[in-house]
Amino acid sequence: MTNIQLFCERKNYTNIPLFAAVYQFGRQIKSYNPPGTPEGMRYCFVEHIHSAFEMIHIISGAVFIETDDERLIAFPGDTVIFNPYEPHCGYVNEQHPDVEYAVMTADLTQLAPMARKNLVEALAQSKTRCERCVRDEAIGAQMRVLPEMNERTGESGGAELAMLAGFYSILAQLDALGCIHHASEREKQLPPFVKKTVDFLSEHYTENITTDQISKYFSYNYSYFCRLFKKHFGCSFYTYLTEYRINLARGLYMEDAACTLSASEIASKVGFDDYCHFTHDFKRLIGMSPTEYMKKHSPSRERLLTPDKKLAESS
Repeated sequence: MTNIQLFCERKNYTNIPLFAAVYQFGRQIKSYNPPGTPEGMRYCFVEHIHSAFEMIHIISGAVFIETDDERLIAFPGDTVIFNPYEPHCGYVNEQHPDVEYAVMTADLTQLAPMARKNLVEALAQSKTRCERCVRDEAIGAQMRVLPEMNERTGESGGAELAMLAGFYSILAQLDALGCIHHASEREKQLPPFVKKTVDFLSEHYTENITTDQISKYFSYNYSYFCRLFKKHFGCSFYTYLTEYRINLARGLYMEDAACTLSASEIASKVGFDDYCHFTHDFKRLIGMSPTEYMKKHSPSRERLLTPDKKLAESS
């Protein structure tokens, strides 16, 4: 797998380190398909890596899942699990692109102190791993309910408690099914470079980071850092950071119907200090301007773009 993106789900969390939502993908949605996308396929989520524990439950359609060392097809009723720091992506067939799935992500490092010496702590420390795909009605039912609970978080403490209970119920069921096992030595051997990079960028992506600065942060020679980064992430640090910021702009802000930020404000939020560079990179990667993308996901946002900003995007 190459050109792996780093996603920072923690920005979606409200009062608890859990997030859940239902996503729909179909013909009407224009996806970002970078070079190397399998022929006849479309990304429904691009290759990415993060520190969160993630589960995807297929409600309808079929999703082709790819990890660093495994490929599978997930059908309705299947729940696919991604352990922390596992690169993964999902495709749909261009001829049958309609799919609906529930997603749950959990920041295990924040959940572990709530119940020490348990399954959560072991998963957070990569001492144990979950099997890739399970098919269990009880887990599926919880996965379908969690997004509804997530919508109510912040309104009362009851929804948050219900989400936590649902998450622990899923882990207990996975354990009862024998789907959690001790990690092999190979599975424990996540390159420290990858983990350190993921953790650093998730905290500092809004800052003006250069390749020279991050190589010094790692105490590496500039050339050695560049070679090491490309080996693990499949591209240069600058390319990776740019694509990561663009994907955050889309996922955290532009696709959120409740977001009232303008395109230039979103650019600043994800670390771009030059709006023209943001629009240029956005069009190059996504195939449309930020204005067009925002109008497509929420037509009412057009009023947030001034003529000067629209002119910048047309240049």
